[in-house]
Amino acid sequence: MGKYISVLVDLNLIKREISITFSWKSRKRLYFIEDNFFNFWFRFIYSHLEYIETNSIELLTIIKKEFNSYIDFVFEQISKQFLIEKRHFNFSKIGRQWEKIPKAPKGQNTYEIDLVAFNEETQEIRFYECKWKDLKLKMY
Repeated sequence: MGKYISVLVDLNLIKREISITFSWKSRKRLYFIEDNFFNFWFRFIYSHLEYIETNSIELLTIIKKEFNSYIDFVFEQISKQFLIEKRHFNFSKIGRQWEKIPKAPKGQNTYEIDLVAFNEETQEIRFYECKWKDLKLKMY
């Protein structure tokens, strides 16, 4: 399996992500589809092909219902790119942070921080929470 994942990473189809505080050698990795078009395709189209084959309007209902949770993830990626480009803070590493909380009850034993920017030289750190808000547009 590792060879195939490595090929997909080399082709920039998927990306490997580790928590910002973990070593690059860590086995605690997450994999994501790199391209937003492919991500949308596999999340909404491929998994609901039966609706397309039957010309069902149900797919649009599913997309409308789940689109904001999809965009929330994309918004985090855009926020990261924005911070890298603007450089309001001189950081050497930027990424997400997740970990388990020891001795916490199950269901409350993990946490995630959307973005953490860290300057290894000065030991400065900043935490960012990225939230997409569904805006209702009014047409006049």
